[in-house]
Amino acid sequence: KTNQPSKDTMMMEVNQADRESVLKTEQSGASETKARTTEEVILHPNPDDVLMGRGAPSTDFTGNLRFRELVKERRNDYVNAKRRKDKQGVAGEIIATVKNRGGRFLQRIETYRKTGPTGGTKKVTIWEPVEDRKTLLVKVKQLMRDVGPAAQEKRNLRREIRRQRELDAVA
Repeated sequence: KTNQPSKDTMMMEVNQADRESVLKTEQSGASETKARTTEEVILHPNPDDVLMGRGAPSTDFTGNLRFRELVKERRNDYVNAKRRKDKQGVAGEIIATVKNRGGRFLQRIETYRKTGPTGGTKKVTIWEPVEDRKTLLVKVKQLMRDVGPAAQEKRNLRREIRRQRELDAVA
């Protein structure tokens, strides 16, 4: 065995640095500062976590793939639910399943950390748990709609139109 610190130890050290650092986020052109605490900061999502946001990094993440499969499995229950309350129930069960697997719903945050006494900074990606039930229900219900056949047809049509435009532009 080497004398390198464990992942947990490294995470605690980095979390201590995060606790003491000030994070900058851009909000409508103005810079806003927020203090983050250790409890809010996650450096390395686990394979059961669901990464909120758009694009391939979120879509291709293991936890997101499992989440998508879970939503597909439960889609018929959702579609066949007569009342809004029942649809909410199905979405809530999906959220509970993710959490029971040890997963969390995480929002990406770009931050800057001091690199040393010279005052340089380095861009760091951290993750913050999303606990707001309403936000999570919206995420699940949106995905329920996105995995349906009508949404898939629309996506395929948009891809075909985009490909045709690209071909026309080249010709």
